[in-house]
Amino acid sequence: FMPDDDLYVTSSIQPCINFLEKHSEYSGALGSSAIITLKSEGAYGKFDHAGCYPLRGLEANTAGQRLLDHCKSYSVIPYAIRRTGQFRESVKDYLFSADTIFALEFFPSMLLAVQGKVKKFDHLHLVRQDHAGRYSWLPQGRELNDGISYTNMDWITNPRWTDYFDVFS
Repeated sequence: FMPDDDLYVTSSIQPCINFLEKHSEYSGALGSSAIITLKSEGAYGKFDHAGCYPLRGLEANTAGQRLLDHCKSYSVIPYAIRRTGQFRESVKDYLFSADTIFALEFFPSMLLAVQGKVKKFDHLHLVRQDHAGRYSWLPQGRELNDGISYTNMDWITNPRWTDYFDVFS
């Protein structure tokens, strides 16, 4: 799955596939990432700025340790090239969530960490576009650049948090 405002670097895909074919203990493979901001809203326009977007591998031998490592230093690992069977199995339970960040990022990220190791390569793998819609979990009336630092704790203490789990009841 790839949102329409993010782009894979196509030359990075085959090395990830080749690696996964030879290493069954890995559930995903990815590379480095960049994030760009445009001067205007929308999918195209002049660049405002670009920077590094952190993606990291997970190399611990146990699912529990990978999950702990991932939670301690979170990155958006669902952008990894993944094993098709594992991906299909994981998406059937979360696509109906009311919260897109939970459904498309947080939950699959945790599943990927549990399913197997994630290999990190040095090549450029992904370019993401930064925009206000990426932060739909912010408290109502707040903006990311309003001088307050928001965290995942702000997200999970949001009054709508429990609604996100209705799909599992």
